[in-house]
Amino acid sequence: MITPILICGCSCIDRGLQPRSTFQEANAFFNEGKYEASLSKYEQIIAKHPAVADRVLFEMGIIYAHPRNEQKDYQKSLECFQKVVRDYPDSEYRRTVR
Repeated sequence: MITPILICGCSCIDRGLQPRSTFQEANAFFNEGKYEASLSKYEQIIAKHPAVADRVLFEMGIIYAHPRNEQKDYQKSLECFQKVVRDYPDSEYRRTVR
């Protein structure tokens, strides 16, 4: 279920600001099970393109908690999701629960 989110998410993004190829590289690493490499690519995107940080943090949160990630870190995953909620109130990756 998580893989389709990442596949669609990374390939469907087109805000004109982010390097599509870097998102594709991060997604490819994820699909190959190279989670640390994928996280590294996402960190590069945040550093160069802060306008898409909400999306990147969401993706990183998924990777940190992915069941096949042997280095999974639920605390880091939670921190990524909390940062989206706290710092990006208008983000489409933030769901408001009523």
